Amino acid sequence: MILGFSSIFTQIYFVREFLDLFHGNEIVIGIVFSSWMLLTGLGAWLGRFFNRIKGRLGFIFFLQIIFTILPLLTILKIDLWRSFLFPSGITASFTQILYSVFLLQLPFCLVNGFLFVAYTSMLSGYSNENRSGQAYSMESLGSVIGGMVVNLILLWHLDNFHSLLILITLNFIAVSIYISILHRVWQKGLLVILMMAINLIFIKFDLLKFVEQKLFSEQQVVYHQSSPYGTVVVTKNDGQFNFYENGLMAFSSGNEIFNEEAVHFAMIQHPDPRHVLLVSGGISGIAEEIMKYHPVEIDYFELNPAVTEIGLNMNKILSDPIVKIHNEDARGYLKRED
Repeated sequence: MILGFSSIFTQIYFVREFLDLFHGNEIVIGIVFSSWMLLTGLGAWLGRFFNRIKGRLGFIFFLQIIFTILPLLTILKIDLWRSFLFPSGITASFTQILYSVFLLQLPFCLVNGFLFVAYTSMLSGYSNENRSGQAYSMESLGSVIGGMVVNLILLWHLDNFHSLLILITLNFIAVSIYISILHRVWQKGLLVILMMAINLIFIKFDLLKFVEQKLFSEQQVVYHQSSPYGTVVVTKNDGQFNFYENGLMAFSSGNEIFNEEAVHFAMIQHPDPRHVLLVSGGISGIAEEIMKYHPVEIDYFELNPAVTEIGLNMNKILSDPIVKIHNEDARGYLKRED
């Protein structure tokens, strides 16, 4: 079950990171899923040779530790890959996306597929009958639980790194239980020490801050907020604030010409604009331009709540009583109002 839980847990965060890395779309998601299935299948095929390995228990114990650490290391590797090969302003080609996704997912997917076949083989060997169906059912159940935990809890409250630290701890606990069943007390003690050491390393050395320094060199990271809709980062450089959503620069502060063009061409079409609908961009300075027309109400729609949370801290105009913030899809709202 823990294998399925860890697999879907990691897959969700891989998809989020790759969407962030390649300014995501449906093609990126398709490449991630197809390479995931291909590489996991290759790992499962390699698992057929598990019974030929001498010292199988020690080997699977070693692989489980590697499997535990790989998700966080891969996420770190994805971010460093972006900082070195695809700096800000660079758009990756289809070929670059293809080989990047393939290479970065390769280690985890191979180990994942191998472990599933290995555990199925061990389970069948203990009972002297084919237990592949039971193993697949348990793995699927773990996937369902993992998907619910990530989507209903973790994505709303924790960033990627801290969520994966939780996964590392759960995996180490599962391996400790597995070793206890085998009565290997010294290995259990070694595993507990290893778990504590790895968690202390990741907590002591702030990986999130390290990655931010690589991704946004020569800029000061002011805000970093994760949400189910993606990651929002605000940097400061020479007094200018730059807003990034999922790795893509959305806008910068102080761009008065853009704000004026976005507002005034539309507002002068109405003789007396009292109720204004603003879809995104409220924290870039557009709201200030709208205020020049003295509206009665501004309905400001921003799908990602992290954006408005940052905006309320940085732009006092959004705290004005006439600005009504809606964290929902504007199209759905208009359909209801019609």
